[in-house]
Amino acid sequence: ELRRRRCMMESAAQHTAMLSPRGRSPCTFYMLNADFVRKFAGKNMPFFQEIRDKFANELVEVSLDYTNVVKGTYLETTLAVSHRWMQSEDPDPDGEQLKALKD
Repeated sequence: ELRRRRCMMESAAQHTAMLSPRGRSPCTFYMLNADFVRKFAGKNMPFFQEIRDKFANELVEVSLDYTNVVKGTYLETTLAVSHRWMQSEDPDPDGEQLKALKD
């Protein structure tokens, strides 16, 4: 138990160090092209793995660094959306999350 706690504390310290202005490097994310989301005809957005396999050209790899995030550099070009999964096996079974994004 003590070893597990120590590992958790070390992991938290590493995350904090990466988020600090003196962090080691930018974080890389995959973003979806906004037009793809707006025009997507499906009832709900596919899982990332399916988007990666079938719509790879709609994914954009973006590196964000702490200093520029704090300065607001990405405010005009980047939007991150996080939402609750409505069911454990399906995040948006009724398409309500996608509909809200499109509206």
